[in-house]
Formats: sequence, C-alpha cells, structure tokens
Amino acid sequence: GTESMSGRANVFEDTVGISAKGADIYGTLIVPEKAWAAVVFAHGSGSSRHNPRHVYVADALHRVGLATLLVDLLSPAEERVDQFTAQHRFNIDLLTARLLAATD
Repeated sequence: GTESMSGRANVFEDTVGISAKGADIYGTLIVPEKAWAAVVFAHGSGSSRHNPRHVYVADALHRVGLATLLVDLLSPAEERVDQFTAQHRFNIDLLTARLLAATD
C-alpha cells in the first residue's frame, strides 16, 4: 500500500490548499485505507492544525477508519494579524464561508 509522510502504511497524507473567500487556506488531509467517513477539524485563531492534541485525536480516528481534514480557517497572513488585533477570530461570516469551502 501507500505510505504517508509520517511513515504509516496504507495511509494517504498531504497538505491541501483551499481557495476560499479571498484567500488560500491550508489543511492536512489524512485518509486511511478503506476510510468510511471523514471528520473536519476547523481551526480559527489561537490554534492550528499542527496542535499536538488535535493530531492525537485525529490519529485515534484514523485507527477506526475515519479520514480527517485538519484545516486552518485563516490564511497564514490573516493569522499573523489576528494574533495582535483579533479582527478575524470573531468574524463569523468569514469563518463560515471558509468552513463551507473546506467541507466542499
């Protein structure tokens, strides 16, 4: 079978770019062999798809046959601004549009 970047056999893993409402956002897509459903982890400001707790939970889901998409709803540039201004983390319209784009 295929092997992911993390060394797990029979798992497809890739960083994906998603065009969404004026910016490109990024996620980590992991699909175990014979996945039967998918879970989307959506991260706004203050957390990211690389958070060890979220990666741990995603790994547990992979073991039971679920694919995961861990996606940052803010672009890297927006995240840097938001750390100081908090202007994006409460923009529900923006975050909703991004989540819908990631789900699509």
